[in-house]
Amino acid sequence: MKIELAHDFIAKKIYEEASIEDKARARATKLVHDRYQHYLSSKNFLLTERELIYISPFIERMDLMHEEESYLRESKKAINRAKLMRRFKDVVLVALFSGIIFSTWGFWERQRFFHASKHLASAQDSIHALLRNQKKGKPWHSMDDGNKNRPEIGTEPLSPAAFFSTIKLQGKVANEQGQPISEALIQIMGAQAYTKEDGSYELYLILPPKNMGKNISLNISKTNYLPASKPIDTDNPTIDSEFTLVRE
Repeated sequence: MKIELAHDFIAKKIYEEASIEDKARARATKLVHDRYQHYLSSKNFLLTERELIYISPFIERMDLMHEEESYLRESKKAINRAKLMRRFKDVVLVALFSGIIFSTWGFWERQRFFHASKHLASAQDSIHALLRNQKKGKPWHSMDDGNKNRPEIGTEPLSPAAFFSTIKLQGKVANEQGQPISEALIQIMGAQAYTKEDGSYELYLILPPKNMGKNISLNISKTNYLPASKPIDTDNPTIDSEFTLVRE
């Protein structure tokens, strides 16, 4: 008798569980039927990602028409396209943000290099002024620079060859029609600068003694243009050069 009761109890539980699963599958099937009817009236009314997750355990055992199965596939494709679009937007935003960071960093590095070159050039000018005064027999404290606390140094003049020479390079870069070219790269002995929007450039070159009196090439380059170069006179402290770049 006890065995029969246990058997009846197990059978009842199995029936209840099967009944619950059948009810859930019936609700999922009804959801697809209802959504498909709305879809027939509006082509934009596809299943959402949450609805697809809800019905996914029952799809294989659903009694669906061929059109409803196509509706399910179309809904999945739309969700996949939306995911890809979100990923694409994320990649674009990251790339844009990275580009802004690197552009800002490059701009400040170029500004820092430009100001450092100007300060170094100013220091070299002060050294040349000191040498000129020493050649005239003037000591440190006789220079009219507003500093009365400089100590005197020896009477022997310093050799100009012991110091670097500063050359200021400036000019403009244009195309064959005379229009200014911006962002053209100016290079000479490892130093470099870029032209401004009006095509002008300004660059300070610190020349070591071994290169004084020698001809050094000033090189100009720009994407889609043929490069150009011109030798400079290292004995001239200021050199103004204009370049015309020809398209490739």
